[in-house]
Amino acid sequence: MNVAGALLVCDLDGTLLDSRHEISEKNRQAIWRFVENGGMFTIATGRMEASVKPIADALRLTLPAILYNGASIYHFERRQVVWSQSLPEVAADIVGEVALHFPGVGIEIYVDGQPYFYRENVQTRQHQIKEGMNPRYGHPAPHGERMSWQKVLIAWSQERLVEVEAFLRERQVPLHLVRSEPHFLEVLPPGVNKGTALEKLLHYMDFRPTVVVAMGDHFNDAELLQYADIGVAVDNAHDQVKRFANRIGVHHDQHAVAEVIEWLERMNREEQLFTR
Repeated sequence: MNVAGALLVCDLDGTLLDSRHEISEKNRQAIWRFVENGGMFTIATGRMEASVKPIADALRLTLPAILYNGASIYHFERRQVVWSQSLPEVAADIVGEVALHFPGVGIEIYVDGQPYFYRENVQTRQHQIKEGMNPRYGHPAPHGERMSWQKVLIAWSQERLVEVEAFLRERQVPLHLVRSEPHFLEVLPPGVNKGTALEKLLHYMDFRPTVVVAMGDHFNDAELLQYADIGVAVDNAHDQVKRFANRIGVHHDQHAVAEVIEWLERMNREEQLFTR
């Protein structure tokens, strides 16, 4: 397997980022080496533009990145939205119902790169600190005007989120619900996920990569791993997510991305030796 022309698409939290939410130097150097040798690298995350930009800059990202768990593709070098899909208007009604039935729930609404904290709780405050967000508070459209929502994030304890998810599924809402972290239930446009966004990214690129490799750890990465030619679940991934993977990597605290890149490089050397 030649790394030249290969595309590696990587989740952030729980995959590229370690337990301190940092990129290890070994991962950083491996990504730079991979790109210098003709490989291509990008990110697929549930995060928003402002939260991803420092990471994109640190990695010298040249390809567009998948954001909001697939609701947007953003080119950081060009500061340009390549593609995006908004939630239908029914999402506003759903948010109101959830807020009414679950007074302690945390609700974050993402509108054109700006987070609105409609309902705060412990989980939303921790999320704000973790990603360094500067949110606005309240409803993003207090006077009823239509605004484009990328996603809604519902934050609470794992036990209470089970109740919220059951509440929404009973109503058969035309939305995509996915757990991105144990304390997060995300509401996305119908048919939107990291896998469908990867398909759109490949259409946007000038040529088809020789091989597409994807890495992830949680339920919001399942479609991404399935769509890729090679899906890699890190060792700390949820057991159900590992079922979608072709390969199980090391723990995200053990430089998981560098380990996959080294595996690809090793496969390339072995194939070259085999074909001589």
